[in-house]
Amino acid sequence: MKIAIKIIERIIMVLVLLAAGFALGFPVGQQNGFATGSEWAIVQADIAAREAGVFMPFSFEEGRIHVVVKQPMGIYKRAQLAALQSDLLQAAAAGKADVPIGLED
Repeated sequence: MKIAIKIIERIIMVLVLLAAGFALGFPVGQQNGFATGSEWAIVQADIAAREAGVFMPFSFEEGRIHVVVKQPMGIYKRAQLAALQSDLLQAAAAGKADVPIGLED
């Protein structure tokens, strides 16, 4: 009977120490997790911005995120030219190559 009580006491002591470790580690882990998680999110956003043709310089200083979104020169003109080329290709495929853009039925 004494052995069973000692085993139960040890199990309870292990559970108490484990819970105390989690309770003490949570605030530290939460702060570190936010810092590294935020940096990872910014890196992913930077990758998505580059794929969209936008520059996004950022910095993470003193727990604050600073983001500046810049678009490359002439992005709107390039987008308009790409749309025009697409429209011309679609009009040529439909046999309406001589109809001005925007006037087809």
